[in-house]
Parts: sequence; structure tokens; C-alpha cells
Amino acid sequence: MARLTLQERAPDPAVWPAPRVQNTAASSTLDLGSAREFNGLALHWPAGAARSGGLDYDVQASADGHRWRTLRHVRGSDGGFAHLAATGFSH
Repeated sequence: MARLTLQERAPDPAVWPAPRVQNTAASSTLDLGSAREFNGLALHWPAGAARSGGLDYDVQASADGHRWRTLRHVRGSDGGFAHLAATGFSH
């Protein structure tokens, strides 16, 4: 019979520190400071963000800020409020 060993991870802080945010004309970057697990992403786009044809964007993650992997491609969004459920999102 196989043996199962569980290792407890460090507890999450009671309040996570605010992420560092960097905005450019082409992107917004949130640095969470350390690896975190999350259940999704909620975006609230300003009025008029979606032009004719819709709003196209990618959600990406990186452990080091240099190598990025795409978590979700969004094409043709109407802007406004977007909730992206994170099936398998973690970083």
C-alpha cells in the first residue's frame, strides 16, 4: 500500500499587502509580491473602452516578470464589468 505524506504550507497573511501596479498605454501589470492562488479576475473597464468590434485582451502570469504565460485570451468583449472565472488559474 502506498504511503501518503502531507506537508502543511505556511498560512496566508490575515491581510495581503496591496499589489504594486504599473500602467502603460498598452498594459497594466500587477505585482502580487509572491506566488498566490486565486479564483478569478474581475475587471471594470471604463465607459467607451470597447470600440466597434469589441475589446481584445490577454490575461498573462509570470513568476519572475520576464517569462509570461497566457491564462486567457479575450476577444470581442463589450467592456464594462468582466468576471473571468479561473479554472486552473494559479501563479
